[in-house]
Amino acid sequence: MTDAVQLCEPEVMHRDMLIRLFTDRAVRQFLGGPIDVDVAIERVDTLLESPPSNYWVICFNHQPVGTVCIGSHCDLTLPELSFLLLPEYQHKNIGYRACQQALGYTRGVIVAETQLKNLAAQRLLTKLGFAFKFSLIRFSEQQGLYFRE
Repeated sequence: MTDAVQLCEPEVMHRDMLIRLFTDRAVRQFLGGPIDVDVAIERVDTLLESPPSNYWVICFNHQPVGTVCIGSHCDLTLPELSFLLLPEYQHKNIGYRACQQALGYTRGVIVAETQLKNLAAQRLLTKLGFAFKFSLIRFSEQQGLYFRE
């Protein structure tokens, strides 16, 4: 039997895990580093008060382990896939399965952006059918822009 990966609406019971995603050094390694706990709490509480559409908590065997969302890219007028997983759940195919489910809610071209240093994210995007298109500098780091048609 395969372990269950589900996309869940964000709820108060996910609060501690969401705060950890913002403050964990390993999770935030390629995202500018961990955020101050007080700032993370404020962001998570705001998120839980009014969850954006297409934003899900990744639940693995009913445990919250990360997030995946389809949002708006900061520069392009295209939807963007974003994902975060707690370190102990990375490299277990959970992110792949969650992203596949999220991508099922989209049509047309979608973009994803990651630091070129983040080899695991690049492999995941390739496995999901994204293709590298070009690189750019953002936040003083070399980023790769990936597209899926």
